[in-house]
Amino acid sequence: MQIPWSIFLYLTIFHLIYIPPRLTVFAGDVKPRTVIVVDQSGHGHFSKLQHAIDSVPEHNYKWIEIQVRAGVYREKVEIPSNKPYISLVGDDRDTTVIQWWDGGGSATPEYATFSVYADNFVARHITFKNSFHPVTISQAPAASIFGDKVAFYDCGFIGVQDTLTDFLGRHLFDGCYIEGYIDFIWGYGQSIYHGCTINVTSGPYNDRIYGAGYITAQGRESIEDTNGFVFKYCKVVGNSYAYLGRPYQTYSRVVFYKNYLSDIVVPQGWNPAFIFGHRGSAAHEEVDCVGPGSDKSQRVKWGRNLNTDELNSLLNPNTFINQDHWIENQPPPTKRRALHKFLTSKTTTRSTTMPEFRQRRTPLSRSFPFVHPRRG
Repeated sequence: MQIPWSIFLYLTIFHLIYIPPRLTVFAGDVKPRTVIVVDQSGHGHFSKLQHAIDSVPEHNYKWIEIQVRAGVYREKVEIPSNKPYISLVGDDRDTTVIQWWDGGGSATPEYATFSVYADNFVARHITFKNSFHPVTISQAPAASIFGDKVAFYDCGFIGVQDTLTDFLGRHLFDGCYIEGYIDFIWGYGQSIYHGCTINVTSGPYNDRIYGAGYITAQGRESIEDTNGFVFKYCKVVGNSYAYLGRPYQTYSRVVFYKNYLSDIVVPQGWNPAFIFGHRGSAAHEEVDCVGPGSDKSQRVKWGRNLNTDELNSLLNPNTFINQDHWIENQPPPTKRRALHKFLTSKTTTRSTTMPEFRQRRTPLSRSFPFVHPRRG
């Protein structure tokens, strides 16, 4: 049968202009397609976490989940910049621990137990610990974060000085436990700490000798820089007195919003150790905090007040760290599956109560010898 010329013409034109649909793979496909299991008992793909990370292809563009079974993994771990889209999932924050011991000089990131240089990284239910304890307090990070769009959920960070090196990039710490004494949350990061427990403890060191510690040391260098630290709905507790922070650079910016501040917070609140002569440029805000340490009647008078627009912009995740909605595009943890008959899933229930902290041996005086290790 002869095809009418009108239909023939239509089919010809359609064939010329029609572009058939093709499968488009977006960078960072949210659902992990690959699951790697790390298990010290030999029931996984690898027994060391670094070996699992090494197996991830360079310039990876799909989320890969690395499940870390319970255990203390004594190794230094690094995620290089050319291995993005890694999701690290532990069994439980209390039982899945990455631990190393290194520290000393001024180049603190190189001593970190765990380092992230890649963008698009997420970790859940893991504790990172640096147990380096020399005779005098030294810089010894548990984790150093250099990548952008990095999040930690229900993770632990344990150290003494520089515990969490929040160095560069936009970060979210949700429901985490952070322990330290000197500048133990420091860096140039642009980060929100939401619902975290911040425990000030001098560890094996005598806080009667070293004096009050410092929680933050934020390093915003210019009025144009977008970075800063925001603490929302956190608990500040411990067994050693501490300042909320000492600005590390001239335009340092730190906000404590609706936090519980226990009596370990010193009345002055803030210390200008690094910025004498430029104290008026640093911004440190305490908004609607509660607890015995929230009394601001004796707070220092120096520092810049944030205007309403700037404060609201910092408190809103979508304007401060989540402008491109990277948080929503992070993958949820994949349901664990057995590798073989010896590998079984483990269900754990985390306690929602605040962890018990070591009690003070003796009541501390509000007069402190202000002798502290300085940053390099």
